[in-house]
Amino acid sequence: MRDSSALIPAEGIELTEAYAELVTKIEEAAILLPDFDEEDVELIEKSRIFEDSVGHDPDEYADVAEYWHLMKVAHLFLRGSLERGDLKALVRDPRNGQDLQVGREGWIPERWREAGYVPPGIWTNFISREGYDDLGPVGTYIGSASQPVFFRRSEFDAWLAKYAVTPLEKKHRGRPLRAGGYNKLDRPLHITMADIIGSGRAQSVTDAAREVVDDAKGSREEASRIKRLVDGYRKFAEQQGWPLEPPFPSI
Repeated sequence: MRDSSALIPAEGIELTEAYAELVTKIEEAAILLPDFDEEDVELIEKSRIFEDSVGHDPDEYADVAEYWHLMKVAHLFLRGSLERGDLKALVRDPRNGQDLQVGREGWIPERWREAGYVPPGIWTNFISREGYDDLGPVGTYIGSASQPVFFRRSEFDAWLAKYAVTPLEKKHRGRPLRAGGYNKLDRPLHITMADIIGSGRAQSVTDAAREVVDDAKGSREEASRIKRLVDGYRKFAEQQGWPLEPPFPSI
């Protein structure tokens, strides 16, 4: 998988990072989304019904069901905003460094409506024309390769701010959703990573994540699961007393 970080300008925010911020804002009740139209309500409800029926492990799914639904809502809302032109997605032309706007049509793929399923996450910054989770508009394939999608940070922040709630509104909306997402599913892997690092079998958190990534649920893309494991591990490392590096240098 190509590393997209070098292809995103300093003033930009990559698609996956922007989506993660949106999910966090919704989870913390920091923003209030407008109502979906009838067609999108039907799609998100069909997706929820399908997700509830596909044979997840009952104990694991009970922990993440509401969070997955939240992730689907965030995914559909972000893509709908791109289709409406409320937010502009960009790619950078590697040949001249020019930022190009991605077209609006195709952000909510017709295949999703036909299947009645919204993926619970954005796992890559690249748009595919043949996949499912990462389908999207044409126009991101430039200079013999697909280019990563990003937003201008200032424009993304201004878009988010339109949906911000006041402290009083937040108080009356009750407790934020704290389902924990993948953190609950990843916790046993985090503990294994701590043991791997503490015993010197890995020289970094990323190395430890690579050792357990095959057991991580979620994205089909290994790099996305590794990043999630690393971010989650670092988030709880100090609180849990987990090591960030081995107790002795490698020889």
